[in-house]
Amino acid sequence: MKKHLFITLITLLSLSPIFAFDKSALDFSFTPKTAFRQQSVNAESFTGDFVEPNGTSLRNKKELPLPDKKLMRGFQRFQKLDAFGDVLPDNFLFYRENLTSDQKSAYDEIFKAVMNGEEKLNIITRIRSDELPVVVEAVYYDNPEPFWWSCSYSWYYNPSSQLVTSISFEYLFSKSEMAQKNKEFFNMSLPVLFYANLLENDMDKMKYVHDYLCLSIDYDTVAYNAGKVGGKLQTAYSAVVEYKTVCAGYSRAFAYYMQQLRIPCTVLHGSGHAWNLVEIDGECYQVDVTWDDEKKIPPYFNLTHAEMQKIQYHTPSDSAKAVIDSHPTRSERLKYANYFGNIPVGKPYTYKEFHNIASDIDNPLFAQVYTEPVR
Repeated sequence: MKKHLFITLITLLSLSPIFAFDKSALDFSFTPKTAFRQQSVNAESFTGDFVEPNGTSLRNKKELPLPDKKLMRGFQRFQKLDAFGDVLPDNFLFYRENLTSDQKSAYDEIFKAVMNGEEKLNIITRIRSDELPVVVEAVYYDNPEPFWWSCSYSWYYNPSSQLVTSISFEYLFSKSEMAQKNKEFFNMSLPVLFYANLLENDMDKMKYVHDYLCLSIDYDTVAYNAGKVGGKLQTAYSAVVEYKTVCAGYSRAFAYYMQQLRIPCTVLHGSGHAWNLVEIDGECYQVDVTWDDEKKIPPYFNLTHAEMQKIQYHTPSDSAKAVIDSHPTRSERLKYANYFGNIPVGKPYTYKEFHNIASDIDNPLFAQVYTEPVR
């Protein structure tokens, strides 16, 4: 079975239907970083750099009419796609799986609005004000691709019924800036996805991405020490484009790459920290790319749930714990040492191939996805 990777990456990695890419839009001056830094940060010193979602209730001063639920029949859900342009199934949406039927409907409305960069959503689904933060949080942690949103929002609701009538979203960039930022994000992430996809199996793809993030990103200790870790640092953009982020950026970038390579992954959070849950070859594990950074043999790669939760600053929030509980670890066979042995971070990958992306992407051999490794 073969699929053409390049064309569908162009249509997908624009991230939002607002933007469209064709080959002429590629700018390979935005080549991902290949001069990797020396490891220097003491990862165990990270104690709490994650900013929780910023939700603010704006109470209505008058009764507002609620939308007719019949209107929901005409709502078209935004489809989440992988790097081949295929729709990702709902089992990629770990937090959404744990919502009620109405909450899932609200989730779908919010995700579509955010992906389209809408500043205001007059929500159709009947959902109470006290439920909304749970739903918005689920959208945020399941979906790293709308990097223009760091989960800042506010809402209006009907005081008598407590039902939400509208939600306003705050974005990090204006609509005109989004187009340029999208182009940068696309060009930076494309080579990583392209070459990772040529590897033989999902574990190799996962290690390729994991090692690339560890070797290319600098932890933003200045921002952390100053307590300024919100906004852009809570998005995949800071990790993928700027190579400087905190744990939220590491974890969201990792989740983004995994999902695009069709490996189920989400962001876990709690104890002022963020890391990942990944489902690989049918097995569920936890990964902390931030804390693996600087380690020669990564100790936080595919730990069991029981192992990770013994580690300081990895106590999950209630919603993250629900995700963990519904995706138990059943085996240790894909832990790093059990699978890779003593292969250190960055080996055997050099990432020098990124310099060849402009030519390789047109090579018929490389531009295909094979069920067997490319020889």
